[in-house]
Amino acid sequence: MEQIKQEKLLEIRDVIKTEESRINYLRGLIRIAESDKNKTSAEEGYIYRMAEIVGASYTEIWQAENEYPLSIQFVTKQEKMLFLMQALYMCWLDDDYSNAEREEIIAIGDELGVDPSEIDEIESWIKRGIDWLKTGASLLELE
Repeated sequence: MEQIKQEKLLEIRDVIKTEESRINYLRGLIRIAESDKNKTSAEEGYIYRMAEIVGASYTEIWQAENEYPLSIQFVTKQEKMLFLMQALYMCWLDDDYSNAEREEIIAIGDELGVDPSEIDEIESWIKRGIDWLKTGASLLELE
């Protein structure tokens, strides 16, 4: 298997570059976190960490949180897929990927023109990653 070089790994800021994409990215995370009427502190913390990572200003965060409807749109396939990966990861943070969250992910994927099979593939990949992290924590007796 070909080794992945560190410089080939993609940073979120390499994809989510514009003010519009930052606001849409945060709107999407907020929309999913609120979809099950139970935005957890883990989800809220994740949204703010991601806002910092993408370099969102306080104005952009305010716009993302307070301008409704929370419709989102991305220009590139990379933006769409990265958003869905990060959103699905956020859904698993509280160990409760609810049906409401899944339905919202599917709805957003549809709005973005992402094939449902691609969402299934991302879900599976995220779940394997979460299980891998839990196994590591268990081996280190952190849980």
